Amino acid sequence: VSILRRCSAFEHDCEHVKSRLSCFFGKLRSKRGREALISLYELPNAIETDVSRILKGLQATDVHKIDEPDYKLRLETYSGLTSDWFTSTEASSIYPIMYQCIFELRCGDFLLCKAARNTIFQLATALRKLSLQSASKYESPLYKILVDTVNPSLPALLEHNFAAVRAEGIAVLSGLIEIIPDMYGGFSDLVCCSRLDSNFFTNISHIQIRRQCEALRELTRFLQERSCSSLSMSSYVLPMLKGFLLSE
Repeated sequence: VSILRRCSAFEHDCEHVKSRLSCFFGKLRSKRGREALISLYELPNAIETDVSRILKGLQATDVHKIDEPDYKLRLETYSGLTSDWFTSTEASSIYPIMYQCIFELRCGDFLLCKAARNTIFQLATALRKLSLQSASKYESPLYKILVDTVNPSLPALLEHNFAAVRAEGIAVLSGLIEIIPDMYGGFSDLVCCSRLDSNFFTNISHIQIRRQCEALRELTRFLQERSCSSLSMSSYVLPMLKGFLLSE
């Protein structure tokens, strides 16, 4: 990162470089490595930009404890990431935040997972608002961000061997289907049910084996009655089933 900042070409290709490196917010576990990445989003004279302030807030640690999250600051920062914020912010600033949300979902902290999940839903809500205003939803930068960051991360979450992480993936998929159903191949019929026991996503992540079996029966009926694209099968259905087969 320090070499990049000294490179004269960095100023001209700054946005391109940041977009290519933003995926590491979803992968790096090292605190120092993540801090180095955040420095790319600061101005050359080390003045914080809006996105660097947000990224620092999302990774804040308690100064009175060793490597403990500062929950108050992190949750406050997440709460500021509303659908209006997403519609008024450049795409290059949104990418690292989405990858940070994916990273949070894999870590399994209940409060932070819930906040990260809600942030993903705020992005989807912003995209839905744009689709109501214009028919060209698929040309929106927000659509590309969702396709580039969240959707490719869902299979790994859905097939995770830890139940808590798998449940987060199921909750994210369920919420996205409710908000923007046309993006997810007709799976809205599995969400919009009148009886709680018939809601596939409620049952599939339930602690009771009986409810999970009911979900699998519901999924079987769904697949027999409707055509499902190979992309939907490979990205959502098969990873979910694999997660149950390989779970602890």
